[in-house]
Amino acid sequence: AKPVKEFRSVVNVKSGDSTQELRWLWPDAKLWDENSPHLYSLQLEAKAASWGDEWRERFGFREFWIEGTQFFLNGKPIRLRPQVAVDRWTNIGGVRVLIEATMRAQQSVGYNCLELWPEDYARPGQFEFFNLYRDFADRSGILLIDNWGHLGQFISGGDMVTMWQTPERRAAYERFARWEWRERRNHPSVVMFASSGNMFGHRQDQDPRTL
Repeated sequence: AKPVKEFRSVVNVKSGDSTQELRWLWPDAKLWDENSPHLYSLQLEAKAASWGDEWRERFGFREFWIEGTQFFLNGKPIRLRPQVAVDRWTNIGGVRVLIEATMRAQQSVGYNCLELWPEDYARPGQFEFFNLYRDFADRSGILLIDNWGHLGQFISGGDMVTMWQTPERRAAYERFARWEWRERRNHPSVVMFASSGNMFGHRQDQDPRTL
């Protein structure tokens, strides 16, 4: 396909440099929203005298923010109608056609925002298929509350406060959270995050006499 836009830059890289930040203006880019989920495909190429590399990734442009109690998408107020996405515990597993069918059904009855339940999938022996949910949400204009940075493996098995104050555990959690962020940051459907589901509740947290 013919490129929509091309940008080029020459960068002087010094020995030991691990990152470079490049910026280009694109004022007429089409925005991603729930009614028009426009997506672009990036093809990034880096070349030097003796080597070259490239990276491909899909992404979309959108702005999402909160003012008081009002949510905004691309400068316009949006009323979120959230629901938990049907997940693997309902026997749809990682079957793409079933995941997409359930998300499409939820969208068809008016839910425009789905939550990926914040479970501790990073524990040994666990599995997840959240990338399939993000892919369909990106293509379908569904907003997502994504699962991110579960604390389970970092503060379980002892006093939570004491364990969290351990520098080694905090550093390990930061590495884990950064890795998760890199996976999610270019999905325009992801507008907020939930973390560590059911970790900090107690048996009476819904009892009005103790709230």
